[in-house]
Amino acid sequence: MADEADTTTTEDSTATDQAANTATQTTETATGTESAQTEATKADTTDWKAEARKHEQRAKENYAAAQELAKLKKSQMNEQQKAEAAATEATTRAEAAERRAALLQAAVDYKLDKDDLELLDGVPADQIEGRAKKLADRLKKAAPPERSGSEGGGDRGAKKPTSLEGAISKALGG
Repeated sequence: MADEADTTTTEDSTATDQAANTATQTTETATGTESAQTEATKADTTDWKAEARKHEQRAKENYAAAQELAKLKKSQMNEQQKAEAAATEATTRAEAAERRAALLQAAVDYKLDKDDLELLDGVPADQIEGRAKKLADRLKKAAPPERSGSEGGGDRGAKKPTSLEGAISKALGG
């Protein structure tokens, strides 16, 4: 019987030791997980403002370097290349001005507002007139019929601009 009591006591102490070891391992694992999470959190807490400043500084340096490179290339051009570059730039500016003038003329002719003109972005200058006309026709069909001024109350109709500047200002939402 004494042997049985010793065996039971030994089994109990072994079970207790195993439970304690398991609890210690669980605590160590939890502590290890917490420290891993803390390290991951530290790694994730990047100073985004500092990063943005760093990238902005690089962009400024790159811009300055690009400007220097452009000056160097321009200084190495011969007269013919310089003339070709100037002609290309002048052509580009003239096309942009022509397109802008066509947009403004369409705004005046077809009473298009700024939002309507945004629909014509990217349209070549020679196609603006036709597309503006189609747009104006669709807007007229989609618009509800206007009320006559005889019903009383309300505005007696919007005043029409008397100058080109006034029409452009009105068309652009001004």
